[in-house]
Amino acid sequence: INAGNDTTVCRGSSMVIYSTGTNINTYNWTGTGLTGATSATPTITPTNTNTTYSVTVTSINGCTNSDYLQVYSPQTFANAGVASYNSCLGAYVQLAGTGSAGGGPVIYSWAPAASVSNPVINNPIVTPGATTMYTLTVTETNNNCIAKDSINIILGPIAVSAPDISVTCGSSGNITATSTGTY
Repeated sequence: INAGNDTTVCRGSSMVIYSTGTNINTYNWTGTGLTGATSATPTITPTNTNTTYSVTVTSINGCTNSDYLQVYSPQTFANAGVASYNSCLGAYVQLAGTGSAGGGPVIYSWAPAASVSNPVINNPIVTPGATTMYTLTVTETNNNCIAKDSINIILGPIAVSAPDISVTCGSSGNITATSTGTY
């Protein structure tokens, strides 16, 4: 019996594994995240970084044999920042995305890229022309595992108020401020 070669499956993804042999009557697979334990071709969805999948087979003659394979399942994370951010039309907003992966270096990608200063860095500046949902994709380069997260930049009226004055996005006026410290 041969349970196959050790392999990599991105966390949260599934794949079919298989064993090869002759005159096999029954299969009994074990391991976490396994569907179809008595099938020649079960589906795995690993939930741990390293998972061992074992198969014990019984031949038509009643003989048993076993083998196993090791599955590495790196976890990739993406964090686009707060879920939403309020801004004014024409204002610049600097995004602050982060990402990590258990398997190696990561590549950042923001979409839609049209209003992003540099869509392949984690902290670009955006200038949306309307309320826009930006999605950060983090790709782990060794195994191409992907994670995504989003931030919604909401354009609209933002008001700053003081006891005697109110200023709204898009309006103009004069404000006099007095400092009480050194800036």
